Amino acid sequence: MLSLTDASSSESTKELARYAPGHLAYQEKEEYEESFYNPTCSITWCTFDPTGNFLLCNMGSEQIYLYNVEGKAKVVQLSKMSTHPTATQLEERVVYAPVEFDRTTSLVKEEGNQHYNHQNYNQAVNAYSRCLAKYPNSVVLLNNRAQAYLKRQWKGDQYAALKDSLTALSIDPYNEKAHFRQIQSLHAMKCNKEAWKRLKEFQRKFSKNPATDSALKTIHESIASAIDQGYKGPEPKQELFGCIDYINRYTGHCNCKTDIKEANFFGPNQEYIIAGSDDKHIFFWDRTTGQVLRVYKGDYSLVNCVQPHPYLPLIASSGLEKVVKLWAPQNQDPRETVDEETGLARENLLTDNEEQLNDIIRDNQESQSDQNSWSLFDFEIFPYTSDSDSDSDNSFGSIGSLNAAFFRRS
Repeated sequence: MLSLTDASSSESTKELARYAPGHLAYQEKEEYEESFYNPTCSITWCTFDPTGNFLLCNMGSEQIYLYNVEGKAKVVQLSKMSTHPTATQLEERVVYAPVEFDRTTSLVKEEGNQHYNHQNYNQAVNAYSRCLAKYPNSVVLLNNRAQAYLKRQWKGDQYAALKDSLTALSIDPYNEKAHFRQIQSLHAMKCNKEAWKRLKEFQRKFSKNPATDSALKTIHESIASAIDQGYKGPEPKQELFGCIDYINRYTGHCNCKTDIKEANFFGPNQEYIIAGSDDKHIFFWDRTTGQVLRVYKGDYSLVNCVQPHPYLPLIASSGLEKVVKLWAPQNQDPRETVDEETGLARENLLTDNEEQLNDIIRDNQESQSDQNSWSLFDFEIFPYTSDSDSDSDNSFGSIGSLNAAFFRRS
């Protein structure tokens, strides 16, 4: 574990590490500088999990990020990024054997493919992420999710696609599709100089000709056009390259209105992430996959604070109302599927929130869509109140009955 015991005697504290989402290093200058002067772009909350090994941060006008406190993976630095096989790899080259999935994973992967083909890119990302939670070394899944990220185009997706391509190449340095995803990601990040360099390497390595490969021709022309117009890419933010990069992120909520938006770990094994949102809802994510599991209406305006009870399945929340609400679950597991209508409404909510985040950055204004008419839930978390008006210690009823399947320990 990290400690402060190595601080010199003349110092009361010592900085041991820094953490930042890597895509910030490749933001446009105006957008990056705005984060220093616009209070809606500040970090609104950070907290450790009970083990102290993981750090959760909620970033204003952005997303929620999970870091390994002692993580080794730093923000990707393009100048030090190499995908060339080493001499040892060339000597010991083996044919990569694709991961064989179990039946359930194969079905989920196919579900992701169908979502992608129907342009439901967020659901495709979720499906591939669920598969990767079980098969993290699958190059096929990493390439598929990278492509879904590039199509979804939410904040940070281009960088997330780059990270997936680099992970795939660390497993199989000769994977043609992973190399191509890397080029696509760099171009989407507007790092055109580096994308062009990688494109030329790709053509030599795999004997590809843009004249006979339509996909290669398209990206070749697009990168060349961008460079011809004099734009080679954003100036990398050198101060971020020593930072530890995120290991997961949680998207779909909206954090633009207030500067105290919390995010917390939840569940007996901290298997969920919870946070409030400007759209008056409480969000539940699967900690491992990053998938939004449930969305509940928690306030009449917005939800700032969400705090789990230390050992009971209860959540306290607050927003702009003058009350704190205590919530208890019904006897349902949040990973159960929702009906089609509810799922569609939720996808619309996530997309609208992401668009609003982009509007905040682009227009430097705070506009909130009216979502009062949406009915999003197949079940609700409800304010836990007693059937009795008594002020006795039993006024909250039988606490033991609240231990639902939702919170069952593994």
